[in-house]
Amino acid sequence: METVYDNKNTCTGCSACFAVCPFGAIQMAGDQKGFSYPVIQQKNCRNCGKCKTVCQACQGEIAYDKDKQSYFVAVHKDKEVLLHSQSGGMFSVISDIIFEKGGTVYGCIYDPKQHKAIHTRAATKEERDKMRGSKYIQSDLESSFILVQNDLLKGNYVCFSGTPCQNDGLRRFLKATKTPDERLYTVDIICHGVPSPLLWREHIKYLEKKYKGTIEKVRFRDKSFGWISHKETVYIHGRRYSGEKFKHLFYSNTCLRPSCYQCAYAKLARCTDFTIGDAWKRVRGTENGSREGQSLLIINSEKGRQLLPEIAKNSYIEAVNIDPFMQPNLHKPSSSNDDPEEFWISYQRLGYSYLLFVFGKQRLINKSYKIIRRILLKLWRRRSL
Repeated sequence: METVYDNKNTCTGCSACFAVCPFGAIQMAGDQKGFSYPVIQQKNCRNCGKCKTVCQACQGEIAYDKDKQSYFVAVHKDKEVLLHSQSGGMFSVISDIIFEKGGTVYGCIYDPKQHKAIHTRAATKEERDKMRGSKYIQSDLESSFILVQNDLLKGNYVCFSGTPCQNDGLRRFLKATKTPDERLYTVDIICHGVPSPLLWREHIKYLEKKYKGTIEKVRFRDKSFGWISHKETVYIHGRRYSGEKFKHLFYSNTCLRPSCYQCAYAKLARCTDFTIGDAWKRVRGTENGSREGQSLLIINSEKGRQLLPEIAKNSYIEAVNIDPFMQPNLHKPSSSNDDPEEFWISYQRLGYSYLLFVFGKQRLINKSYKIIRRILLKLWRRRSL
């Protein structure tokens, strides 16, 4: 078999094919944009086709029922937990319930040595606490699906959190391997799309050169500036440096994984037990100026609904109508006003500093640089001929 997917641009990188292959013939490897894709080692492949049975791109989406959903605005009662959570602390609430059942938790941490996001297993709350907060790059799942399977086969309760496509990949893997999932609780985030890990590493190099030191700690969205703020903060030699350049690059929607532009999960119907995100209102109101945050909690399944009394013990929770809290990525996938391919051509020919110069600006300033970008690209193309 040459490839798992039929069209590379539809591959989400969920790694279900890597986990399900019985011959170890599939490895996840980064492409020139820094996104991971399955690569088949032909000498080990037996053409069994199991990889295609779990592939979201090959099999298409599974129908999910949004008519059974319940919607809440929720805030953790513990101010300290709230301070270290990105929104209202619902991931901590749900995962605490699993720990109380003697279970394990899977989620994304940031590795400051490799400057990458990695999915890991937490057996304690201290390990889980590293999973709090946003990481605005695609995470490396490594062997998480197989570890989840092992926990479930041992009869453990498991909480798995990640993007919708990662959660769906896990569900498909467990179904294909006939793994019982009655004790699995899945949590997805309202995902804007995943930026390139390669560009984040370029950003780290840019900051280390600018501030003349090695970055020791990162906060992708520093809540000390307030819940509604979005500033990334890094620490070098104990000093704090904050900015918004990578945020503007992210929100330009030009550096997302190609599959994000046609995301099958960007809708209200979800494939998990719980969906969490910021509880923004359609018309900004009481949340403006808040330094604490509140979560939008969507309960998608009956299994999730059974945990509601336990969630309420440690949360201020209020049932709401979803309409005022609908967000763009609960309607449709992210899209870009610029050409993503042109963005990557710019990176390859002009480097990361140029991307920050053009895309890492406030929107009004960005418009004035579009003319410069087009002129420079034309010049480079003429020189290439």
